[in-house]
Amino acid sequence: MSATIQLGSKVKDKYTGLKGVAMARVEYISGCIQYGVESLLPDGKVHETWIDLQRLEVVPGRAREENIPQASTRRYGGPSRTAPPKSSPASRTTPATGATTD
Repeated sequence: MSATIQLGSKVKDKYTGLKGVAMARVEYISGCIQYGVESLLPDGKVHETWIDLQRLEVVPGRAREENIPQASTRRYGGPSRTAPPKSSPASRTTPATGATTD
């Protein structure tokens, strides 16, 4: 199936009636396409679940921008900006044998 759902669209699970916002999409090598759907529960908590594309239908309208979490400005992974510079190969030796680690 080549149909796609635009991320940020309101969606509804045809079988359970769950309504939410399509927040993520994954396509497996087997061809299965699923969407990560977030919905707001009555107690104010966010419920996240993955649903197959075939079970979803788009509901008219788009999610309000203030309800869509924005990407964090915090950096995750990658090299540290404050990492010490690499030492020269001659100074990198193992304590027990004195051999270089290169």
